Amino acid sequence: MTSVDQYNLTTVINKEEFKDYVFVKELEVEGRSLVAKKALYPGDVVLIEEPLIKYDLKPTCRSTKSPYFSKKLWSSLMAIVREHEEPVEHFDDFKKPGKTDNEDDDDNDSYSGYSSEEESEDEEEEQDEAMADSDFCPGVPAAILAYLDIHPPTHVYSKIRPRKSFKSDDFDFFYYPDPQQEPKWADHKTYQLVRDVVHRVVKTEPLFSHVDASDLINFVLKIYCNAHTVALPRAREIPTHSHKKYRREIYKPKFAENDTYWGEDENELVITPTITLLRWGSKMAHSCTPNLFLRFEPVSNAMVFTVIRPLEVGEPLSFSYLPEDDLSVGGLICGTAEDRRNKLEKFKFFTCSCESCMDWDWSRGVLCKKCNKSENYCNRQGIWKCFNCQNLNEPTFIGDREKSVTRVLMGFASRIYNNRINQSVLGMLEPYLFDLLNPADESQVPVPRNHWTYGIIHSLLATYHLYLFPKAFGKGLADRLGLFEMGLKEALTYIELFNGSIVHHNNSESVSHGNPMAAFFAGWRVLHIVIDLVMETTENKYANATYERSDSESDSDSDSDSDSDSDSTEDKATIKPKQEEILVTKDHEETTPAEPELISLPQEWIEPITKISNIVTEEWIPLIEQVFKHHQSPVVDDMRRQIREFAERVEKTSKLTQN
Repeated sequence: MTSVDQYNLTTVINKEEFKDYVFVKELEVEGRSLVAKKALYPGDVVLIEEPLIKYDLKPTCRSTKSPYFSKKLWSSLMAIVREHEEPVEHFDDFKKPGKTDNEDDDDNDSYSGYSSEEESEDEEEEQDEAMADSDFCPGVPAAILAYLDIHPPTHVYSKIRPRKSFKSDDFDFFYYPDPQQEPKWADHKTYQLVRDVVHRVVKTEPLFSHVDASDLINFVLKIYCNAHTVALPRAREIPTHSHKKYRREIYKPKFAENDTYWGEDENELVITPTITLLRWGSKMAHSCTPNLFLRFEPVSNAMVFTVIRPLEVGEPLSFSYLPEDDLSVGGLICGTAEDRRNKLEKFKFFTCSCESCMDWDWSRGVLCKKCNKSENYCNRQGIWKCFNCQNLNEPTFIGDREKSVTRVLMGFASRIYNNRINQSVLGMLEPYLFDLLNPADESQVPVPRNHWTYGIIHSLLATYHLYLFPKAFGKGLADRLGLFEMGLKEALTYIELFNGSIVHHNNSESVSHGNPMAAFFAGWRVLHIVIDLVMETTENKYANATYERSDSESDSDSDSDSDSDSDSTEDKATIKPKQEEILVTKDHEETTPAEPELISLPQEWIEPITKISNIVTEEWIPLIEQVFKHHQSPVVDDMRRQIREFAERVEKTSKLTQN
């Protein structure tokens, strides 16, 4: 056991708490790791650390974070990596049900909000992204480019001022697979790819002619083994380039300062994937059911590690090295234990043996051939056991069918949640997903109820029925077709499955903890759609509405003596909802008036909405409040506020319906 104050703590912000909470210990499996020095409880902030380096995963222009970027260099790095990596199957590659490879998609239905020109642009953009993104693109090119910040070229770009100076031993603290120490790594495919790519880059790219290839190889491997990917909002709204500043000054008198927006749509938050490397954060062990929650604070430029369940003295501190979103197979939300282990072996160079990976895979329940229940689960040794009839049997659904369903779902999810949905995808979404649940082809196995893909199907259906369809065709039509009721039941199915397989495991034989934080943030994608629907539907916007006519219409009335003209003018009167007034108190504090007039919930909505509200408020929110009690987050505070208002609205409007 070693005290952390014997090492470099320059990147640690909460030095005193950090020294009081943890110490360094060499563990048998995890290696040199941080363990609890004292008993820790949910909400304790163990570590607040500034990244040693930080760079864009997908740079698009030369900037302070990517001073050596050029489109030519970036394209060259991407091309070199693609030449050396194995081809991968893209999740976006799917056809409509019943279509063959030789059939064209001739459907020309006119869906609101989509034009043929927009579809063509979407298809071109999707083709570009499919060509660019892979297992090692843009990860390896971005790491190679970031290396120039540490060892800048001296023969060009002499005017570039380094953002930060580094010491020779700054990166000695990080683990990487070294074939000289462990010969087995020489045969690892990821190591071979990085080695071959770096040698090619150093040999062919003039900007890297000064680079030691071995040092660059080690740097890229250290990034893959130790770095974290965070999603940062792009805060800059106006360009800093001198020519653009000049043009902005010219156009200011014409458009005014507030009416000219330089950049993306100001109503759309642009997220930039960013790679961060932490000196001490890298010493946290990995677990698929971690005891710490990691988040990035852009304001303080720091990563915050917070305890999410009670820890005993000597217990290793852990967080997840895997993605916690619902778009990545092999992360904490999507995929199986086997998927997680494969991803860690490929990119992090170790085989996971955490409590979750050693337990039965509770996210992969399939149908038992004997009792016909979806209680058949697999352990690490590949043994399938039905926990309903205790029978050991061969599983259904596993194999090509499981892979095919995964490919389809991830393709739909990527398009929908990345705002790349077009007319064709919107048209095939519902029938395709329904066919996965109840295949028209009797030889195909339906998706089992306790399999993780079952939950993802219902999250996509809920998004379609509650948001995408009403947006494209109108809420009135969606209501008449009963899509809101259907979507709420699908949202409930999704949240219940999350609660029983990710937040905690319903099976009494489970030996692993759940992963409630990942479930909460992934579940918010559907939950906020439900909240918006309920809040909007149960409020009478036209209570005390005012009837107004324009001045021209009033003048027309005064000049006309005919009843017909008067009637025509009355037909043109518009109804305007009463605007919410802002009241100012004596203390100059803004307050809102009394609550709006409420409308009762439709009877068929009450049961699914009430169950959703109970799960979130009774099981999810208490933990969230514990975790963020000492270190608040504006984003999480707003989510909690919306959930509280949603729960109150459900309770009040349900009583109106009963009365």
